[in-house]
Order: sequence, then C-alpha cells, then structure tokens
Amino acid sequence: MPDAPLLAALRAKLDEIRTDLDEATAAGNTLNEAQTEFVILDPLLKTLGYRTSSQLQKRGYDTHGSGFPDYTLMPASPHQWFLEAKRLGLKLQHGEAAQAVNYANNQGASWAVLTNGRTWHFYLAHRQVALPDKLVLRIDDLFNEPDAVERLALLSRESMQTDALTRYWQENQAHQFVYNQLSEHNSNLRNNLLQMIRQQLDLSFSSEWLDQVMDRLLQKESSFLQIEQPVVQQHSISTVSEQAHNLTAMDAPSRFRTMSELEKLGLLIGQKPDRIRFEDGEEISLNQWAELARQVVLKLAKMQRLPQLPYSHARGKRIFLNNKPSHPDGEAMRAFKKADTDKGPLFVHTYLNAQAMCSELRHLIELVGLNQSFLKISIRT
Repeated sequence: MPDAPLLAALRAKLDEIRTDLDEATAAGNTLNEAQTEFVILDPLLKTLGYRTSSQLQKRGYDTHGSGFPDYTLMPASPHQWFLEAKRLGLKLQHGEAAQAVNYANNQGASWAVLTNGRTWHFYLAHRQVALPDKLVLRIDDLFNEPDAVERLALLSRESMQTDALTRYWQENQAHQFVYNQLSEHNSNLRNNLLQMIRQQLDLSFSSEWLDQVMDRLLQKESSFLQIEQPVVQQHSISTVSEQAHNLTAMDAPSRFRTMSELEKLGLLIGQKPDRIRFEDGEEISLNQWAELARQVVLKLAKMQRLPQLPYSHARGKRIFLNNKPSHPDGEAMRAFKKADTDKGPLFVHTYLNAQAMCSELRHLIELVGLNQSFLKISIRT
C-alpha cells in the first residue's frame, strides 16, 4: 500500500505543476500534447517511481500513429501497463483509449490509462466487456478532486508490482455485489439469509420483515460498504451519517455535488436526494432516485440531447431508457418512470439502487456531450 511519503511527494509535485499551469494560463498559453507530457505527465510518473529506461519507455514522436501507446511502464515485465496521453483540456472519449487498451490486451497486460493530465481513465484491458465498460476507475480533476492523489498513487511502481490496483478493483466489485444483493428485495442473498433464520433460529419471519430490517441496516450501518473508497487512504473512513452531517454545516450552494463526488464520499448508500440543480440554474425538489432519473430525461429531451434508443450503459440486455416499458427481449421493465416529452413518452428503467442509477445517468450525460457539472444533487439530511 502506498505510504505517506509517496502521497506527500505527489501532493508537492502537483502544487508545482499547478503553479506552472497558472503561469501559463496567465500568459495566455495552452499546452499541446507534447507540452502536457513534459509539464504534467513526466514529472508525475517520475514521482510515482518510474525513473529509468527499464521502468519507463516513451514513444518517440517520429512513431506517432504507429499503434504503440505513448508510455510503456515496467516494459517486458509481468506488471507492465500502458498510458495514452492527450493534450490538457481535451475531452476524453472512449475511442481515444482503444489503441492503448487493445495493445495492452494483446500484450497480456491488465491496465491501460488514458489521460489529458487533469482527467485520468483507468481501463481494465482484459475484461471481457465492451470498451466503455472496461473503464473501471477515473479521476475527473486531478488538481481539485477529493482523494485524487490517493487514486493516482494506485499507479505507483510499488503499487503495480504488488497488484494493488487490481486488488482495489476486485474489492470494489465485491463491495458493489454485496451492496446490490443486500439492497435488492428478493435477492438470492436475502432469500438465503431468511432461510437460515428460519432453520437455525427456528423463527418464522416474512420476507417483508427482512426487507424492513435490511433497509434499516443499510441506512444506519452502511459505512462497511464504502464503494469507490480508495484502499490507499491512511485516515479512517467516516460513516455516511457523519458525512451527511458535515454537509449540513456547509452553506447551501456547497451542498450540491456531482454524482461522482457523492459516490466517492459514500453518500449514495442509504440516502435519498433532496433537490437537484441543473447547469442552467434550474432547481427541482424531489425525494426519490427514480424521480431524479425522470427529471434528467425530461431535461435532456427539452435540450434535444437524448441518445439513440433503446439506451443502456451497464446492464447488458436490460435497457435503461426506451420508448416503451420493455427490454429488447420483450420482457417488461420491473419498475419504470414515464417521461412525457414532445416526441412522445419515454420510459426509464428504475429497478436499480442509487449507485447503479447514478452510474447509468453519469454515462448517459457523458454520451450526449455534457460534463458532470450538468447535474448536481443535494442529499436529504
């Protein structure tokens, strides 16, 4: 696990880079790709422990477009990984990661990273899913995002040599699975738990009773399910209730956070939304995640920014948004919200927990060309 000296060194280096960027901005200069590498990426990779040619190989500019990623880290080793660089300020698209991801997969490497210096996308190359679903971890703003340094430290030479990044992703997947099983009524885990209570305690309770118990536990004791909490943090993890309490101490505008920020703080677990604010200043009061999804679809429809239907990011054959309340195989949506738009009714699949719902919405917003600040949410406290 990366130690405190590495985290301190990364923070110091980021302060230096931030100063250089501020000076460049004041002079009216913007960085091209080569300058982004020189000013941001090269110093960070050196701080992360990649200092010699045996630890880092950089593609020459005479080989641009050759199919090789910009950086190969720990080349020809079992832990090699690849980094594709873009200029600072360029919006990252999945297609731009395809070259590095495919190259990593062909080389038997696990990880490929796409970055413009500020935003970092971590792709698990060998995952047998579509390219967008290979994106399993991200840093949206390295210079301002909470826990960005801890996440970046997962790419250190020591961390990659010990497979800490892979373990982090595996633990996160397990946490997500457990949370989904505990939060969904009639899941296999809940049904098995109810059967154990009946058999081992010789007590007879209904599934409705267990649903009430589990809902209360998820609200009160959700600190053990800190989805997306980096394992490299040195400080103790506060509970969701403590985080929510801290939010109330802020002034009203600061209580609105993006979905990514809420997820990283663990504030999607056992919580309900209170208000949403769109980028144009419109605010809406609500208290259900399903209604939040409906309002986002209505807003996108008014802006004429809807995706091609049917649409889904992460649920395989299950559709998130369609013009009828069913999936492609004809199965009806188990739960949905109807959004009446100028082009007819749309149906949002809402049989999802808060994290899965926000994952769908986050990728939908990105797909139609908007950034995460398009939607901010205030949590009910």
